[in-house]
Amino acid sequence: MIARLVEVAVEEIVVVVGYRADQVVRHLAGADLAPARRAVVVQNERFAEWGNFYSLLVAHDQLRGHDFIKLDGDVLLGPGVLPTLLAAPGPGVIALDCGVALGAEEMKARVDGRDRVVELNKQMAPALARGESIGVERIDAPLGPTVFAELERMIDDGETHEYYERAYERLMQRGIDFGYADISAHLWCEIDDAADLERAHSLIESAPASD
Repeated sequence: MIARLVEVAVEEIVVVVGYRADQVVRHLAGADLAPARRAVVVQNERFAEWGNFYSLLVAHDQLRGHDFIKLDGDVLLGPGVLPTLLAAPGPGVIALDCGVALGAEEMKARVDGRDRVVELNKQMAPALARGESIGVERIDAPLGPTVFAELERMIDDGETHEYYERAYERLMQRGIDFGYADISAHLWCEIDDAADLERAHSLIESAPASD
């Protein structure tokens, strides 16, 4: 994932750790890529009890005032995903696979006639969704304070079990625009279990050089 970031000229990396944090830190320290070795590591002390919204919130101080790309830690990305994300108009862009079959588990996105994402959750009927959010977004600096303030409000509102996508959806419901980038032409894979890991290895072996 860090190699993909370096390919699009991202040199400042923030890694939020929780479960088996020591292994992640050792991996970064021994990485071939200098941006990985220089990465700022932030501890999420509540990783076992709160939803992943908090992993984004704890990086607030490091990300304040910057455009940033947020990546879930379990996603394999082909080289075409991030350039497509960066080419889309901001200030908030969600990477969607608009060609994948959708079911109950996927994080689904509904899009309006202006190509704005207006709903983002796992509960919506698949027929209403434009595609699946792959866990990769771009948040431009002007939108950042609004996003982090909403993540804080989720704690006040008792939504500590939620995904970070819930903050985006709450903002959408208040009229904040989020666009999307259709990355369905590019390789990606979420790795949740051993079967996903095997699929990821197969994708890497069979992928064309361009993706």
